[in-house]
Amino acid sequence: MERVMVPDSSKTCVNESMSLRECKEECLGDCSCVAFTSENEVLQSGCVTWHSDMNDTRTYTQAGQNLYVRVDKHELGMYSFLLRKILRVMHSISYMLQLTNVLKLVKKILILDL
Repeated sequence: MERVMVPDSSKTCVNESMSLRECKEECLGDCSCVAFTSENEVLQSGCVTWHSDMNDTRTYTQAGQNLYVRVDKHELGMYSFLLRKILRVMHSISYMLQLTNVLKLVKKILILDL
């Protein structure tokens, strides 16, 4: 998630000596880790991890930090499946609208030829 106010930090772990890559590896290796970010957004250094509910998170349009949230791959796969279905339906609708426009154009041409 981009440009967010990070969640309540009262239940975080902070390690100032880690890189963002090391932070990611540590979080992904810990089943209780639910999210992570860099302590210093500009330098992409330091590691802040959350190990419980993330309260008071907000998304900003202009500022904020990148927050990396762990998601269960099965849950993510379900949303991915639904997104693919929605995209197929949208593609079908788009095709039907194009076909409708073509039929209207053909009808105009036929009326003009008469």
